[in-house]
Amino acid sequence: MRLAGFSIRNFKSIGETPAHVRLAPITLLFGPNGAGKSSLLHALHYAREIVEHANLDADLTRTGGNLDLGGFANFIHARDLDRDLVLSFDIDLEDDGLPGAREQGGVFGASIDADAIRDLDETAHVSVELTIRWSHLLSRPYVASFRAGLDGQWFAAIEASPDLKTVEVTQLDDSHPFLNQTAPDWQPDDAAAPKGINGEYFASHFFHFLSGSQAVMREPVTGTRAGALPRLDGGLVFPIAEKPRNPKAGEDEKAEYLELLAIDAYISRVMTGALVALRDSLAALFHIGPLRALPPRGYLPQRTPDPGRWHCGLAAWDRLYQDDGSLVAEVDTWLDERLKSGFGLRLAEDRRLPEGSAVDTALRTPGLYYDEELEAAGNVLYGRPVERRVVLHDTARWIDVTPHDIGVGISQVLPVIVAALAPELRLVAIEQPELHVHPRLQTELGDLLIEAVGPPLAGVDETVEIEMHPFMPDPDVPIYRTNGRTLLVETHSEHLLLRLLRHVRHTDAGDLEPGRPVVIPALIAVHYIEPGGLERNTTVTQLRISRDGDFLDEWPRGFFEERATELFS
Repeated sequence: MRLAGFSIRNFKSIGETPAHVRLAPITLLFGPNGAGKSSLLHALHYAREIVEHANLDADLTRTGGNLDLGGFANFIHARDLDRDLVLSFDIDLEDDGLPGAREQGGVFGASIDADAIRDLDETAHVSVELTIRWSHLLSRPYVASFRAGLDGQWFAAIEASPDLKTVEVTQLDDSHPFLNQTAPDWQPDDAAAPKGINGEYFASHFFHFLSGSQAVMREPVTGTRAGALPRLDGGLVFPIAEKPRNPKAGEDEKAEYLELLAIDAYISRVMTGALVALRDSLAALFHIGPLRALPPRGYLPQRTPDPGRWHCGLAAWDRLYQDDGSLVAEVDTWLDERLKSGFGLRLAEDRRLPEGSAVDTALRTPGLYYDEELEAAGNVLYGRPVERRVVLHDTARWIDVTPHDIGVGISQVLPVIVAALAPELRLVAIEQPELHVHPRLQTELGDLLIEAVGPPLAGVDETVEIEMHPFMPDPDVPIYRTNGRTLLVETHSEHLLLRLLRHVRHTDAGDLEPGRPVVIPALIAVHYIEPGGLERNTTVTQLRISRDGDFLDEWPRGFFEERATELFS
């Protein structure tokens, strides 16, 4: 599954006006310093803390490296504890179906006819909205509302009171297609209708069960945490499940009891499945921060994986140490041949000799090369563990170097290259990939981003497979099927952007060289973040790209016009 878009309200510099970000395979965030670009990325880390650990008052996050949010009172907009912090997410399930949906048959049994309601395994897209508030009663934040939607329409919500004593299912949408399914070959009042719950009866039974009144629609529920957040290790629990069964109940009462249990199971599957989908999509996030650390001389990798180490860049070096050679070869090709940085990369494997050992003595003693000595020396040598080193190679001087021996630009760009090429990283956020590198190399980084998301190649793919992207402004615009990876890049580089637009232009003109990526506008999303102030909010505007590689929308406040001003004024 893939995170397809998100929205933020009242987080750090983002105020009451929600900031919406649609995620294309390559998503670029532009804007002045301090506009709020980093706030968008920080919100993803905060959401992950909420979903995985119910950590609402987060300071340090587990995946943000040295990112320190400072706690709820610090990152709520304007530090106003009476505001609602709202995080919304759209998730493309990519034919996987709603998590846990395949288990529903065993829960429902024969209580609900299979043709009467929509199978949750058919869900293609999920929406989740989290509303976080400050409880003045408890002096801490809580999840005031958790709302889940299926295929573009909200399904239901869970709401909690500030004292957390009341948690209820609310806002159940009786018009939702998943509840109003009716078998095509019979009508609800048909005497030949199959036994069980048809779609119309199913929806009405929700109302009867939840409140007896279609105007209120509230029902207590347990199985949540931090307020209205569903638990990930179990379903929601409704009062009917805790009510003891009447051993003398008739067949109709028993049937109704089973139907109500089935209704509970359906609601629980939707709400918990939506949260699991959000958790899994956020778990794919890896973040390259704006300042990448240099590994020290004699650096040894950390063996235990730590997603937070990507933020400082050291996880990239860990990944190279543990590689089977294929990724190292790709990084070497990009450093040397594609980016023409003047450096290559290789893995070196050594066995260190302890001083005074048999092999050390044999090498140091002239004439002492008898079979016995050689055999003893070999036993010592090959009994030593193999130690790996990631070696940078100066291709001009033909010598090996360390990151400390060369300019800082290579050490800054290498983690970007590794993250872009490592196939297991599905959602990669990168801040300032162009840091400390010259304009030509910045331009070539545009090619790196394109090939990292895997679009088809001109003259190679005879047929180009397309799919409809559900969260695009124009649903009739197709997007080429890529490898499913998403790169979320915060940048100031005009050079990088111009290379992307050049590929769009050549794709439209049909003059791409064989083997070059086919790039259409839908592959790229460019967002401009404009800072707010005392009288206006920070805004996020998507700038549309035309088929011929130009912008359909003007850049706000003349961004990137400095070059023309300097040349012609």
